[in-house]
Amino acid sequence: MTIKDDTLAQYDLANATLFAELIRAAVRKGGAIRFGRSKDGKNFAIGIYAYGQTYTTFRPGTIDLAKWLGQLARTVESLTPEDLGVLGNHVEGGEYGTQG
Repeated sequence: MTIKDDTLAQYDLANATLFAELIRAAVRKGGAIRFGRSKDGKNFAIGIYAYGQTYTTFRPGTIDLAKWLGQLARTVESLTPEDLGVLGNHVEGGEYGTQG
């Protein structure tokens, strides 16, 4: 399947500082962040690694990416090991789902 570029979730819509804040938050927790897209390319997929756990959250490519990256950075910054069971709710997986 060929996907036209104008229909893809575009990570270049947010500035590098927002990505750096999210990555820094994960590194402070001994974790990491993975950036990708859904299989069809139309949704953002961000994987969060922390405390030996992995969660991926998906959001539509039409969302306010800058706002979402900021929200994710604040969520990751405040994570504790006890939060991981409900992480999907914290990162707004919603109808696009999360996986652990």
